[in-house]
Amino acid sequence: KRSIPQMLARLGMSTKFLTACCLGSAIEAYLFGDYANTYCWITNMNSGQVLRRRCGSDITINWLQQPDSNVQAESAFSATYEALIDDSLNISSNPDLTHANLHACEAVFGSQCSPIVGSSELISLSPESQADTTRVQRDGNTYFAATIYDEIELTQNDWTLIAHVRFETSDRVNGSTIFKYDAAIGMPITAERRQSYLSESSEIFIVSVAALCYVYLGRLLHLAIRDINKNWMKQSLPWMVFLHLIGAILFATTVLFWNLYMTDETCILFPIFGHVGFSLLSGLLCFKSIFFYLGTCGYTTTGCSSSVSDQHQHPTSPSVRGQRRRKAPRLGQNGNSAIAVAVVGSLLMVDTILLSTWLGAYTPRSLTADDMREFRDTCHTEPQARSLAAALVAVKGAVLIATAVLLWLSKADGYRKSELQRIRSSVHNILTAGVIALIMELAFTDDSNLNFIVRSLAILGSSCGGTTWLFYTYRESKLLDRIGERQKSISEISEESDMLSSSTAAAPNNIRLMGNNKIKNRQAMNSAKVFERLFDSEIIRGYMLYQCAETYDTESVQFCSDVYAFKEEPTLAYATELFETYIEDDSEKCINISSTVRENIKKAYERAVAACGNGDRLSGIKEYQRRRDGELWNNIDANPTTQQGASVVTTTTTTTTTTT
Repeated sequence: KRSIPQMLARLGMSTKFLTACCLGSAIEAYLFGDYANTYCWITNMNSGQVLRRRCGSDITINWLQQPDSNVQAESAFSATYEALIDDSLNISSNPDLTHANLHACEAVFGSQCSPIVGSSELISLSPESQADTTRVQRDGNTYFAATIYDEIELTQNDWTLIAHVRFETSDRVNGSTIFKYDAAIGMPITAERRQSYLSESSEIFIVSVAALCYVYLGRLLHLAIRDINKNWMKQSLPWMVFLHLIGAILFATTVLFWNLYMTDETCILFPIFGHVGFSLLSGLLCFKSIFFYLGTCGYTTTGCSSSVSDQHQHPTSPSVRGQRRRKAPRLGQNGNSAIAVAVVGSLLMVDTILLSTWLGAYTPRSLTADDMREFRDTCHTEPQARSLAAALVAVKGAVLIATAVLLWLSKADGYRKSELQRIRSSVHNILTAGVIALIMELAFTDDSNLNFIVRSLAILGSSCGGTTWLFYTYRESKLLDRIGERQKSISEISEESDMLSSSTAAAPNNIRLMGNNKIKNRQAMNSAKVFERLFDSEIIRGYMLYQCAETYDTESVQFCSDVYAFKEEPTLAYATELFETYIEDDSEKCINISSTVRENIKKAYERAVAACGNGDRLSGIKEYQRRRDGELWNNIDANPTTQQGASVVTTTTTTTTTTT
């Protein structure tokens, strides 16, 4: 694609060539494709006559370092050429070559590109230089030789570049006749405005955003290495987390290679970093989607096929004991490591096969200099290579969509529910960035600069957005640690309660106070002793995140402690206390759950009361009151009715915490 002035220039040169052929004129033949011969302008200094002809073998100019036919506009380039003058010519000038430089004439109609025309005739000149010659032997002849190195800078256009030298000779007999020789050799050259990396403001902007992304990913990598032995890292396979973060860094680096000025090297590097990085980034997300989906369909706490009636079996039966002790699958257990290896290994194997075939058999190359695009933001690829690239993109898209679908179909409770939501958010971030980039690419195909910005931001957004789940996991861990710090005072309270109960134990009239102090002391000690163990419960961790971590509500922590204490002593009285304190609508510390969940818990509690109290709910409450007064403190475990109630209430409260 050439502009109208450039087309007129070619037409003008063709007209000149026809004129030269028809009239036999000795005009500058290097304007018409004769770039092998040297042309001379011989001026008789006595008469002023000028003879223009093709130089013979006595005067030649050769390119030692010839410039490229396409150079970057407004950027200096160099050339080295050699002048050979037969020793039969008596050089009389001092120095031998009085003038040497490069000329460049714009290839427009009417341009006179001769060495003797001034710079006002659409000519660009390099600085003038001078040189002496030395005698050399070439092909059995003796010559005066001089080597000239020069640099020149051209604006954007089509040019004719000539290397020009000048010297003078005199008659060997009397030296009275003096001739001035101007010799030149030409070549066509095009100066175009090329984009070198970071020559555009958009590239500088993307590099700045990439630097912020690197800081974020580097911080996450540092936290993962520092806390590798902590619970928030152990819940996800640490090696998978490291590969996940390394993949995000590699994928983000793609924006440094897939730029507006692609070279042969970047054409090879960007598909490697892009596809391998994305496989490592999405591998962990894909694995987690499989984990959550399997947990929904067969590996949950109670199992997909368990019925309500199973919850009312005797606690000593094997089926009930198994359900009570069985936990949801954890990462790193039950062959999950093997699943992770299979997922990541499969993705990398596909990348290895397709990339090695693509880059080995159909190596991409940067666009040639003849391509007149404004930006070279793509590479020259063979049709087979484009098919392989499409296959890689299709595999990545299919894996990402399958991951999103599995996460959408998955369900989880408690802590796993919050983790599931975080993973969903990360996958949605990647999908959103990819869809926006695809829409912009299809809508604005001719705007390379805009597409570059949108595409690069989508890559960086996917790299950072795809790892947000890890950041929020770390933040949750820190919030729970803060709550733990605030509960250290519980142990001090328990010590004070011990002293108070000891001082009042000897008074027979203070039995009721002693019982109350024992209960308070027991609750305080439960909170202090089991607080760290609380975090082993995924259900309670999930509740604490939403109800406690965000608000620093210590009452919610007390609820979790009471639930754990109930598991240590599963009696109907304790279940009644939990129900009336936390579950009922008008309870003192009513927890924040949906009305449907609250109603289900009420029904489960009523079934438990009916099973152990013959339908009389007051019997359970009275039992709780007697326990609170300390009358049954020492023999509560020996009560057969209480033990019968414990078998049912244990399952009921487990259902309560699981639903919560």
